[in-house]
Amino acid sequence: MGGTFDRIHVGHEALLAAAFDHAGEVGIGITTDEFLRKAGPSGKARSVRPFEERRQGLERRLEELFPGRSWYLIPLVDRWGAALEPSTQALVVSDETLAVGERANQLRRLRRIRPLTLIVRHAVLGEDLLRVSSTRLRQGRIDRDGRRLTPVRVGVGSTNAVKRAGVEVGFHTLFERTPIQLEAVSPGKPNPQPWGLKEGFAGAHRRAALALEAGCDWGVGVEATVLLLDPKGSKKAAKGSVPGTYDVHCVAVAGADGTRLSSLSAAYPLPPGIASVLEGRRTLEDAVRLTGGPAAVGHTTGGALSYLTGNAISREGVIAEAVRAAFVPLLARRAERLPAVDVLRPSRR
Repeated sequence: MGGTFDRIHVGHEALLAAAFDHAGEVGIGITTDEFLRKAGPSGKARSVRPFEERRQGLERRLEELFPGRSWYLIPLVDRWGAALEPSTQALVVSDETLAVGERANQLRRLRRIRPLTLIVRHAVLGEDLLRVSSTRLRQGRIDRDGRRLTPVRVGVGSTNAVKRAGVEVGFHTLFERTPIQLEAVSPGKPNPQPWGLKEGFAGAHRRAALALEAGCDWGVGVEATVLLLDPKGSKKAAKGSVPGTYDVHCVAVAGADGTRLSSLSAAYPLPPGIASVLEGRRTLEDAVRLTGGPAAVGHTTGGALSYLTGNAISREGVIAEAVRAAFVPLLARRAERLPAVDVLRPSRR
């Protein structure tokens, strides 16, 4: 395994533990200052501690965590280190560096060397459900254990107060002990009313990307779309029947660490009188206004859904639930409901 090992944190320790769990002897590569200057992102070499300081810190941590175990350190002057050596049997990688391991195996096959077993240690998540990383430690956003030190910045790609309120409720539920700083980011010129999931998710992902570009930890896009479904559930509607018209929210979430999530809210059927007015790419709020609803229905508490249901159901609540649902894969990972390590063994071919 290898890494820069700047400001050792729980993510590094999880990778090391995975290596020692699967090997009698572990070789650990440490990126040299020269290689960082040559291949690292612009400015990273200046912010990372010197090689000798990183080496000594890693040695101390290894002696503390894995006393009596066999290991050796390798200065990394290139990407591969000992990964292409015939004597190496396995490589420990993260989700982010799995592609490097796969490329190493391609090169080994070309050289007629038996491919490596790839031990994939999934990311350790912090309180903010983003990957724990040395970069975020240097920025002062988290500590070495992933505890948040600053408010979580959540950008919402909308100026609609109802959407923002729903996203805020969803994030406050997810991060009960962590302060949230919500920021509204204008999505620019509004698109016509989306129809179908493809258009709905395209709009939601665009909004999330714009919010993330504002420098937030999480960017969120919410796009309501219209679905036409056969109320009887068959692929072909019965003669004389009218397909049901439903409103549903597509939610897209983008993390600063590259995480991409999505979900759907509960879909609810629209009254026939409202559904018929939606034709021509009108929004639900337009349809409600044209059928006698208040002029500000789309930007008032509860939205059109609250108006239609007499406040029995609010749009904020529907959006908040969909935001929480988007995080199910990360919540399952943090709650250790999924394996932390996957072992990918080479085929016998």
